[in-house]
Amino acid sequence: MPVSSTTEQPIQGHVTLALTREELYLIMRILQAPKLPGFDLGWLHATPEGQLPPETVHALEGATNALIARGFLQPSEEPPTSETQQRHIKLTVPAPILALVGACAFAENTLIVPLRAANEARILYLHTLRELVVLHTMPFPDVHQFEAVTGQDAIIYLLNKQLMLHQQQGNGLPVGSAFAVHINAARDAALAGKTEEAAATLVRGGLPIELALALAQAINKAQAIGAIVALQRKPDGSRSQDQIAVIVTSDTCFMLTDKQDKPAAMIVQSVPATAIQHWIRDHLSHTTFNSTSATTNIR
Repeated sequence: MPVSSTTEQPIQGHVTLALTREELYLIMRILQAPKLPGFDLGWLHATPEGQLPPETVHALEGATNALIARGFLQPSEEPPTSETQQRHIKLTVPAPILALVGACAFAENTLIVPLRAANEARILYLHTLRELVVLHTMPFPDVHQFEAVTGQDAIIYLLNKQLMLHQQQGNGLPVGSAFAVHINAARDAALAGKTEEAAATLVRGGLPIELALALAQAINKAQAIGAIVALQRKPDGSRSQDQIAVIVTSDTCFMLTDKQDKPAAMIVQSVPATAIQHWIRDHLSHTTFNSTSATTNIR
């Protein structure tokens, strides 16, 4: 299968939804979803018994009104019960909203991409559930955005753009391995501009001198540096996990994979952009994607 580049087909159409943290929590309660990757519930300040402080209750009441005003919660009056003769108000959520949030909460497969690019740190979450693929990001503090992505090519395009992959080539260096503790220390030194110190740390960790110097220089001038974590839900409910670390410059890429050793070590190799793209495709290949475009924009 040919590998997409950032100059190929962009995402043609999408459904997007933005929610505050309080609004997202209310939607999750309706879905009966206990958790969502990337959504910390510490701000609720709930007691061990589940009691919420008055300020949190007030914020959730305001979020309920906001959801109703935006049409994301639709109240309807139910007939009175025979026992109490009291009418009850039922709140329902439109199907597209339930689908977007539900795909993230109950995903079959997930890609988590913690990323540092253009002096900005962010995390992308890509979730698949049956034929639906949803990108979950946090463009602003306490604001969560959900975007339906239509097809594998669109995912590759999106990640190419975020990781700044285009036509980078490998530089022909030999493959090496180093202890994770040395790689982490070298990363911090290289990001601080201390490339010689970083290279020396990598050599102590086990890398050949030429590869160590190239990696240290790449970290120092990286356009994007981060990781890609692939999670797959198994039939028994457990999850398998695979991951790589990536360093992307304007002309080359490095891919680091877990050596499965103790103490922890990583295999380091200089690779072309296509190698990272193929890794992503391999971890998406078991998913069935919807070939149709969704063009409705929910705001």
